[in-house]
Amino acid sequence: TLLLCLAWLCTLHSIQAQTFRDIYISTHRGARFIPGVPENSLQAFQYAQAQLEAPFLIECDVNMSSDSVLFLMHDSSLDRTTTGTGLVKNQPWEAIRKLKLIDDFGDTTAYRPPTLSEVLGLAEEGAFFSLDIKRGVPIARVVDSIVARGLTERAAVITYNPEAALAAFEASSEVWISVGI
Repeated sequence: TLLLCLAWLCTLHSIQAQTFRDIYISTHRGARFIPGVPENSLQAFQYAQAQLEAPFLIECDVNMSSDSVLFLMHDSSLDRTTTGTGLVKNQPWEAIRKLKLIDDFGDTTAYRPPTLSEVLGLAEEGAFFSLDIKRGVPIARVVDSIVARGLTERAAVITYNPEAALAAFEASSEVWISVGI
């Protein structure tokens, strides 16, 4: 099986399913650099899926609000990708969920940050997942979310050191683990 990682999906319109029998296309934070489609949003992943006629893998970033809600956000601050300001870890989900997402061109969209649970729901549409766990997010919470939804064969967690990989393994030996060492 080949994993093909593409950051920009604009050139993928002509790809046909029969070309990709064992190839999975990874959508890094969804569809980047598409006007009106913000990164790490349900809309970005749905846009990417609509462009591809092949199995796809959603690479996304799992962050956590001050009241422990797991949701998607690449940065440690809200400033670049939302209409909010400040550090993610200092904001409750009630405030974050009201924010609007900003696309890669700085334009405010109608979309809001999705929870991890909402994004994992895309497994029903055939998605696989590569979950980049941000600093300060308990790895076991993310792994537990994968296990609870029965996605151990459809999701991997990205870790950045052996200790984090071990924490993921201790939470569940069945979840795929990617570790950078």
